[in-house]
Amino acid sequence: MEDRGGGGPEKSKPEILSFQALNADLDEDQRPTAALVSAKPKMGLTDDQKEALNRKVLTASAPKGTPIWISSLVGGIAAWVVFWPAVRSTLFTEIRDILLMIVMVVALGTVLWASAGILQHGATRKERVLCVIGFLLGLSAVVFTVLLYRSTH
Repeated sequence: MEDRGGGGPEKSKPEILSFQALNADLDEDQRPTAALVSAKPKMGLTDDQKEALNRKVLTASAPKGTPIWISSLVGGIAAWVVFWPAVRSTLFTEIRDILLMIVMVVALGTVLWASAGILQHGATRKERVLCVIGFLLGLSAVVFTVLLYRSTH
């Protein structure tokens, strides 16, 4: 009897990381399967170069986090957006105090976050300047919030 399951050593096919193979796995009706995509080098690329190129393309398309300067600018603007209703309205003292505390938390968080962006090693000069703007927005919101709180209490 012939043993079909444990015969001789099986030849393993190289893992294909190309976009053609990945797309073929997703949609078998319209594209060739991964087994039909050639694993041989094209355009004079070796297998190692092709794999490195595929890995670079796949990692470059990964989602990236929000830059720190955007977060610091948004935080500084948000602090001022909450600060203006506390200044302009004749709300009850409790509501005004709650708004001022929200401004303090957001503004101090913005100051700390912008400071981290300013001290970041990989940041460009433009990113640092934008972090300084966020820092100044947050710091000015803190100062004006303290002044308003002390003048009303």
